[in-house]
Amino acid sequence: MDGYLPAARQGARPHRAPAPPAPALVRTGEPTRGAHSRRPPRATPSRPREESIVIGSPTERQVQILRCMREVIAETGEAPTLAEIAARVGLSSKSAVHYQLGRLQQLGMVARDDHRHRAYRLA
Repeated sequence: MDGYLPAARQGARPHRAPAPPAPALVRTGEPTRGAHSRRPPRATPSRPREESIVIGSPTERQVQILRCMREVIAETGEAPTLAEIAARVGLSSKSAVHYQLGRLQQLGMVARDDHRHRAYRLA
C-alpha cells in the first residue's frame, strides 16, 4: 500500500464548524471605565468639561493680550509671536499664551489661520 494516505493527509483540510458570532455590544451611555473609577470622563466636543465652557467677557489677562496684539500690529504691521506676547504680558510660557488665545478665539475676539506663521489676528 505504498502511496496511500487518508484523505485528511492528502492536502484536504479537515472540516471545522464555523465560529459562533460575537455577542452584540450594548452601549449604556456610561463611560467605558469601571464604576470604581474616580476620574471624570474626558471632555469631547459633544460633552465639554465644565471649566472649558466660555462665558461672557474676557478676563483681565485676555484684555492685556488683546492690547498687546493691537500695539504690536500698530508698530510692525503684523501679529506678534507667542513668545513676544508672553514677554510683554508677563506669562511664563508660550503654552499659557496659546491657551488664552484659544479662549479669546472661542469668545470671537481673535481669529486664527491654521496654515500661517503669526496666524492670530484681531476679529
